[in-house]
Amino acid sequence: MNGEEISILLGLKHAGKEWGLLGNMAVAGKAVQAFRQLPDVRKFIRDQLGFVLRAKNVGNVAANVIGSISALPGFSTGVATRLIALARPEFGVSVNNGSAPALAGLMGWRQNPIALANPKNYSMLLDWVFEQPWHKSPEPEEEDAHRVWDMRAALIDVFVYEPP
Repeated sequence: MNGEEISILLGLKHAGKEWGLLGNMAVAGKAVQAFRQLPDVRKFIRDQLGFVLRAKNVGNVAANVIGSISALPGFSTGVATRLIALARPEFGVSVNNGSAPALAGLMGWRQNPIALANPKNYSMLLDWVFEQPWHKSPEPEEEDAHRVWDMRAALIDVFVYEPP
């Protein structure tokens, strides 16, 4: 990735516009700096996400990948889950300080939203998502509806995120 592509991916200002497949990552300063400056970190993350891309059982694999990525200096569970949601938007859900309270409430964990920061609990979140009728719905034939259906898990963030 070149510098411009990295800036676009990370949601940093570019040509006076906000870009970003991951939303604005400015608050994840150390992760952004490592991602921009360290090719080995990008390669490691790409390799880890490869496991998620090939996985049949996304939940268990994703939990392991979150643990590996969040072990990097400056990388949190929130950054790791954003990367997974980007890699597999039909299955991945972003979990961060702004989304965890609502996600925990939906799952019946209202008293303990911080538990979603534990990578081992991510597979339970995905199991909950996979059991929802809207996630089990048949693949639509109409092109625009199919595009949304193909990103249905990642789009949860749009509805639950509240700035912390």
